[in-house]
Amino acid sequence: MNPKIKRMCIFFIILSLAGLPGATAGGETGKGYKARVRLSVIAAEKVSGLISSFMAIDLRKLGDVVITDKDPEWHLAVTSVELHTADGKRTGVAISTVIMEPVREAVAKSIITVLEKDGSLPAALQVLKSKQLVEIKSSWLRADADTAIRELCRGIIADFDTQYLQPARKNFQQPD
Repeated sequence: MNPKIKRMCIFFIILSLAGLPGATAGGETGKGYKARVRLSVIAAEKVSGLISSFMAIDLRKLGDVVITDKDPEWHLAVTSVELHTADGKRTGVAISTVIMEPVREAVAKSIITVLEKDGSLPAALQVLKSKQLVEIKSSWLRADADTAIRELCRGIIADFDTQYLQPARKNFQQPD
């Protein structure tokens, strides 16, 4: 087999292993499951505060989520734009949410090791060594009227909980 194809296969196998249950660092504490979530919002000043506040409230209501920028297990990257009619009247808002999960350090080191053996990507290696790798799990775009920002945020957090946090809770095992 061609060495370049072999390296690419190894690279994709390593990435796929990162998605296996237990492959990411859990939000385990002595008392139970805790998910560490980073929330970042980029939007016009008028709606940025609303979105940040609504989403933070809904995340905290889940009861087992800690909002943090330090070593998060999940990152909700939110970008919002205001929607306007042709004559400039604001009619709504569109919210884009990207769900990201950091790649385990051991997996990242394996990827770097494979690329170092190849030796043909020195610039990429420097970036990989200096940055935290993340896996994009999903990307959502939602739009509605100005009056529906609260409902949009509530729906985003509810879907995040259903699709990502609930399975993590099920996989969490209490120490014996």
